[in-house]
Amino acid sequence: MSETIERPRVLLVEADAERRALIAEALEQAGFNAATAGAGERALLILRQRPRRVEWLVAGSGLPGLVDGWMLADEFHQAHPGRPVLLSSDDVQRPSQPHVIAVDCSSPADVVEALRSLTSGAALPVQAITAWAA
Repeated sequence: MSETIERPRVLLVEADAERRALIAEALEQAGFNAATAGAGERALLILRQRPRRVEWLVAGSGLPGLVDGWMLADEFHQAHPGRPVLLSSDDVQRPSQPHVIAVDCSSPADVVEALRSLTSGAALPVQAITAWAA
C-alpha cells in the first residue's frame, strides 16, 4: 500500500493570465499544489472553501475588482495568523502589516524560491524581498 504525500496548497492570485499560468506550472513542478485566481473576489471564495484549506498565499497587492491582495492577506491570516503572505507590490508606502512579505515576482523562479524558503524555515534572500515587521 502506497502512502500519499499531501503537497502544500498555494493560492496564486495574479491578474495576468499568462504570468499566472507560468507561475502555477513552476509551483506544480516544485511540488506545490497550485490553486489559481485572476481576481480578488474569486480568491476570497477559494480561501473560504472547506474542507480543503489553502496553506500559502501568493498575490499581487493591486488586483482587478474590489478585493486586493491586502484584503486577501487579512482573510488568509484568519486561518493562519502567524504565516507569511507573499505579495508582489510596488506599494512601499502602504502601512506596515504583520506577516506580509513583498516579493519580486518577476519570474516564476522567484516565487518558487521564496515559497521554498518559507516552507523550509530558511530566511529569504534580502535582495529578493522587503519584509514589513509589525
